[in-house]
Amino acid sequence: MRFVALAIAIWQIIGFTGCTHSGGHGEKQPLPAIAFQQQLETTSQKIILDVRTPEEFGGGHLQDALNCNVNSIDFDERIAALDKETPVFVYCKSGGRSATAAQRLREQGFKEVYDLQGGLMAWTNKDLPLDAGASTIPDQFSQADFEKLLGENRQVLVDFYADWCIPCRQ
Repeated sequence: MRFVALAIAIWQIIGFTGCTHSGGHGEKQPLPAIAFQQQLETTSQKIILDVRTPEEFGGGHLQDALNCNVNSIDFDERIAALDKETPVFVYCKSGGRSATAAQRLREQGFKEVYDLQGGLMAWTNKDLPLDAGASTIPDQFSQADFEKLLGENRQVLVDFYADWCIPCRQ
């Protein structure tokens, strides 16, 4: 009897998880950089949306990307003007803002939304191409760099901050 109850419970968990994981309404898990690039290359009609600040965009972006700052007060108005039937590829620096933007795009009825997992940091770490003016140097500080810094100094202050990060600005 216990075995039957356990089997039913497991079946229900698997069944409910399978139903909720399917996503619906164009929801997809964020794509790693290589998969994102492959999807970009195989999609003929598309919108590439860079949701960083204009200053960040000016430092380099994906080819043919439109800049639409997700933290701007007119973001929803600007994306409402886009074609909801055209697949949208969205990215930011590290993936946080693009996740927010992807959700807002889906809420506005966009059918296909692809989010770059890890943002441009993941893209450049895979040596994928950026448009003119962009740095191809990965934005990273390695464990070896950190250990060297610790070995050379008695005290080290580490400040994790970014101008585009809302919690950092607060």
